[in-house]
Amino acid sequence: MLVVKLSTLLRGSRRGISQWVGCCAAFIALPALASDVWRYEVKPGDSLWTISERYLLDTTQWRKLRDLNKVPDPQRLAPGSTLNIPLNWLRATSRGATVAAVNGAVSITMSRDGARVDALVGARLQTNDTITTAADANVVLNFDDGAHLLLLADSELKLVLVRSYAGPDLFETRVRLTKGRAENLVPKSSDRRFQIESPTAITSVRGTGFRVQSDAAMQPPLTRVEVLDGGVSVQNDRGAQNLGGGFGTVVEQGKPPAPPIRLPLAPDVSTLPALVDRVPIEFSKSAADGDARFVMQIARNESFEPLLFQSSAPARRLRGPDLPDGNYITRIRSVDRNGLEGFAAEHRFALDARPFPPTTITPPPGASLPDERPRFAWSRDPEATHYHFQLATDAQFTRLIHAEATLAEP
Repeated sequence: MLVVKLSTLLRGSRRGISQWVGCCAAFIALPALASDVWRYEVKPGDSLWTISERYLLDTTQWRKLRDLNKVPDPQRLAPGSTLNIPLNWLRATSRGATVAAVNGAVSITMSRDGARVDALVGARLQTNDTITTAADANVVLNFDDGAHLLLLADSELKLVLVRSYAGPDLFETRVRLTKGRAENLVPKSSDRRFQIESPTAITSVRGTGFRVQSDAAMQPPLTRVEVLDGGVSVQNDRGAQNLGGGFGTVVEQGKPPAPPIRLPLAPDVSTLPALVDRVPIEFSKSAADGDARFVMQIARNESFEPLLFQSSAPARRLRGPDLPDGNYITRIRSVDRNGLEGFAAEHRFALDARPFPPTTITPPPGASLPDERPRFAWSRDPEATHYHFQLATDAQFTRLIHAEATLAEP
């Protein structure tokens, strides 16, 4: 048996690439959360009057503040003690979010006039604006409270309420994920309230990394929540679940959130190659993974901004896109039988797929050649300066019969 290896070489190329021949339910309505209260720590010199003048919409509400907190003397407050102040008593300022990264077709529907515009980096979203991603598109939003949201492909998110209050760093953010998937990182702070509504649940956090998927096309519609660290409260009109890091839940319409489900551990990516020399990118995992499904994301940097690619596929065949040569990082997660994604493993790799390998014209793969001096021909690359030809009796090319490194023509 003879094996041929052909390489195309371009001007300035270090090496060649070889060719071998051989929708939607109505959103639930929940009562106001008990946490809709600011716990103010009294400072030296504070009185109910100075606090009311500094923070309240109506300064005459100091009496309500006194009654609510059972303060015996409005002028003498103990430094370090705590006052409960309802958020709706506080002066508020409208806030928003900024588009930090865009990949693919992403649009914003403006609440003020209904206009639909392309989402560009630096664009601002305010309360009641809606952002939508097309298939294979994604967008990163940075909220004014420091929260970070990655909205994935075929998703729609509305900013229901984004505002800050008179207290320093006191923010309230409520968004509605009509469909699709969002990955979120919310800074840990008792003064930040972040909620994601979906057709079947409301997810509330005070600081954590978590993911929410709204599958409105399912019958019945459902929501998946995955918590990576911190704590999350998931509730609807049928019940509630508190989730810690490493757990998720599934919420079907008309049912309470399911009991906490442990998320899959990060998969082993130690066998993935550090150099990829073909496009589209394809990674093969161990047969021990069976028919398990994995999610693969690809980006150029650790922040995954912008996210260049995401797909879900069986473990044995993770196929990526046709990207330019360069250095990349991939993030891979297991998916359990509930559709919950687990912790991610990251793997860095270099893509060096150019120049592309030539296509063999003659002889065809597996052909028997009666001629003792067979003719070999392959496709021409208009950018090639020369070709490297090798002929061997084994697929590893350890037993070479003939080699030419500077062929000018195919």
